[in-house]
Amino acid sequence: MVFAHPQDYGRSAQRTRLRWHRARRLEPQNGAYAFGLAHAVYAANLAEHNLRFQAVNDEVLALLSEAVAKEPYNGVYRWVYSRFLLLAGRWDAALAQEQRAIALAPRRLEYRRSMAETCENLGRLQLALAEYRACADLSPFDPELRLAIARVLVALKEPEAARLEYEKVLRLAPDDPIARSYLERHPRPDAQHVF
Repeated sequence: MVFAHPQDYGRSAQRTRLRWHRARRLEPQNGAYAFGLAHAVYAANLAEHNLRFQAVNDEVLALLSEAVAKEPYNGVYRWVYSRFLLLAGRWDAALAQEQRAIALAPRRLEYRRSMAETCENLGRLQLALAEYRACADLSPFDPELRLAIARVLVALKEPEAARLEYEKVLRLAPDDPIARSYLERHPRPDAQHVF
């Protein structure tokens, strides 16, 4: 088996970056080229172990913003842009892009889950709860979503509603240690155990 030298990865990433630059110059109105170039810039940065991450991150953000401006109805571009905004610590801007992506594709679970997580991290718990519940409607057999709902309910100081969610978790994943622990510490007043 032949392994590539680390410098080869850097050269390959640079070649890819140059190709996207050329394509972007040939068709400046095509958002796909700005989007592809953003990924190439990011990959080149990783391949080179570039320590100037923020400067490259700014370039990636500018390219993704360009892609979104050129193709405003592309939910994927908006969602990816939101991921990079989060990396840059621009939470409110990321949330705005997530909301627009959801408006374009309301049944895309990854968009809604990202927005729920962003809202939770921002402390916007009611909005996070609504989004996690929308996610659970889209993916009713995912115990992780029920755990997230329960976690937010605990933070909102709604222990009874949280207990109901943890019970749902145990129906989906009977060995879940988080749900089991919560229910042992907060038993139903009218029942021995639900698991």
